[in-house]
Amino acid sequence: RTISCRQVSGIYYKYLEVRECVPRLRKLRKMLWETPYAGPDVEQDDCEEHRQYSLSELLERVQCSEEQMRDALEQMPAMHIHGHWRVLEPEYELSAVTSLLGVIEEQKCSLDAVPKSLVMSMLKDVLPGPVLKLCLNYYFIEKSISSEEEEELLSVNNDRLCRLFAEVLLRPAGKFNLGEFSSIWQQSVPDGMSTHFSQLEGLALVDRDVNPAVVWHYPVHNLPEDPAGRFQQLFEARDKWTQQDITPYIEELSSSKCSVKVLLAKHTRSSTHGGIKYYTAKYTK
Repeated sequence: RTISCRQVSGIYYKYLEVRECVPRLRKLRKMLWETPYAGPDVEQDDCEEHRQYSLSELLERVQCSEEQMRDALEQMPAMHIHGHWRVLEPEYELSAVTSLLGVIEEQKCSLDAVPKSLVMSMLKDVLPGPVLKLCLNYYFIEKSISSEEEEELLSVNNDRLCRLFAEVLLRPAGKFNLGEFSSIWQQSVPDGMSTHFSQLEGLALVDRDVNPAVVWHYPVHNLPEDPAGRFQQLFEARDKWTQQDITPYIEELSSSKCSVKVLLAKHTRSSTHGGIKYYTAKYTK
């Protein structure tokens, strides 16, 4: 045996604990919007100018699991084309959806019973396959199989289509007279579809305390990802919020261990006026 002298330079008393956290998907949106897909003609002229990303490249750069990534891509919505994930440029997306609705109207199909094969066959030479698939999957709902012809039928997703047309109207408009917007919005959607202000949750804000009442584009994806920064920006936009109004803007920050109510308790203070509970900034200047 030998005895040696060892100098103790430190003692480990700190440990790292793995905890579930909310996926940080804002970077995903930013990356995909670097190069929105605007149609095959534009792609030929501009295919090498900007970066495009495969699923593995997105997973390397964005903090989330593969399952969370796929869910986020589906909800954006995004499509897989030529080995990369892309979002549609807004004007091109509207054009594609309008083409779909035009076929439905031309063929006199019910909005609740659209033959999928008919639409796909009539638009296969008009829209790229992935674009057509994205529009059908996102803006329509698989309904049933006809017992007579075994035809796959689709029904229009009323809320998503109305929301699309609302954003088209609101994005360039600034503050919009609420009454005028409501009328124009309803006129912009196909006959048989109905607009409702609940379809604007997380997309636009309504102020009925001014005369006339106004509505303006205020999408949740433009807000900061960190809770403190998000609440600060929300209270800069509006002094007080009801839980119903603020929830669409903060629910993506919630988790199994931090619910919407916990977020509100931590970052706001509440008061009741006229029987309605309002939330205001916790710390005011």
